[in-house]
Amino acid sequence: MLGTQTLLGLAIDDSGVAAAELVVRSGRPQIKHTALMPFDEKLSSDNAKDFGQRLRHFLRENHM
Repeated sequence: MLGTQTLLGLAIDDSGVAAAELVVRSGRPQIKHTALMPFDEKLSSDNAKDFGQRLRHFLRENHM
């Protein structure tokens, strides 16, 4: 594969979100950014919209 491919990995569990941005150039992966977002309250359907907004802000703040 030629060019650059960018991937975003998210791991979400009870404690928060771990994010990693990877760049693949000429078949060689490189970690570009990593970040953690701990939860301050339990995730539920009642606060899913708030979680989405917080995740969006978190990713932008961490240049992902």
